[in-house]
Amino acid sequence: MPRVIGFPKLKQLMRRVASIDIDKSKAEDLIEIIEKKFRDLIEVAERNARENGREIIYMRDLPLTKGFLSSMEERKKLLLTAEVDLSPILAVVAEVTPYTVSDELRENLQDVVGALIYIIGKAIRLLESSRRPSKETLEKVEKLLDLTL
Repeated sequence: MPRVIGFPKLKQLMRRVASIDIDKSKAEDLIEIIEKKFRDLIEVAERNARENGREIIYMRDLPLTKGFLSSMEERKKLLLTAEVDLSPILAVVAEVTPYTVSDELRENLQDVVGALIYIIGKAIRLLESSRRPSKETLEKVEKLLDLTL
């Protein structure tokens, strides 16, 4: 299974987003949460494209809330030099759906995954005062995201 992001990059991003230090075991948990939520977004986008009689997924098919879009913008401001590699993200998309991804969406996938990382980092920081998040905090963040994304 392709990974949308690796440990070194995630560790760097969590430090920049929320001053959080993660070890490899926590990184694995976070990567699973990121990938799960990313897959959820793509599955809903596929459904939206299908309901509109298309086999191409556009950016507008993703179920992005106002808060998610704001997080995309904040992430861009904060992480201009810390980009996420697009090839593993596209591999995950190909694994999830046979639908074609529009050029516009392809250009924004890195921002979507970056926003998920940003949202997760901020949620951890809200729930955890320590620089090293607990397993319990990660579970709470995952449940919160399951309810909202």
